[in-house]
Amino acid sequence: MKPTVFPSYLLDDLFYYLQDRLAELVKGKKFLLVLDHFCTKEPIFWERLRLPLLEGAEGSRVLIMARNAGIWRGMTDPHFEQLQGLEKDDRQKLFNDITFPQANGDVDKKLKNISESIADICQGLPLATISLGELLKSETNVDNWKTICNETLSLENNSICPILRSLMPSYHQLNYESKQCFVLCSIFPENY
Repeated sequence: MKPTVFPSYLLDDLFYYLQDRLAELVKGKKFLLVLDHFCTKEPIFWERLRLPLLEGAEGSRVLIMARNAGIWRGMTDPHFEQLQGLEKDDRQKLFNDITFPQANGDVDKKLKNISESIADICQGLPLATISLGELLKSETNVDNWKTICNETLSLENNSICPILRSLMPSYHQLNYESKQCFVLCSIFPENY
């Protein structure tokens, strides 16, 4: 199947049509629009999206979730909050719920201390906590837990973000071909 290629003037027409349609949909209505993983740093993109949203009723809100605080540049009067990670007890509970689903709160004593260290490594980030929990869910060997914990801790001094640090042990367990696929994908820029 060949990709469809449109002339730029048709894309412009389509874009303006979508802007008009969005304005019609929100006109006079109070709404909450949630944009998850918003990643463009181009102010023009936000401005073009914002214009039709101005048709909404007073009190309408747009919630934008992004990893990079730099996207706020160019936005008019943004109010943003830096979300904090899970509290220690919550991240430990999340990790235990994923790793020991049948434990009903009872965690093997040998693994309890290691599980606390691993949950702390994730710095309260749910994705990191879930990733490591899933990796260790079927693992009962204490030495393997220690190895994964030590590997992840050794990466802590590097400038690798906590999520990537938590995904590294999973990456190391991949077969050679799968690792090569990741290496190939890494040549493309973000959001390509």
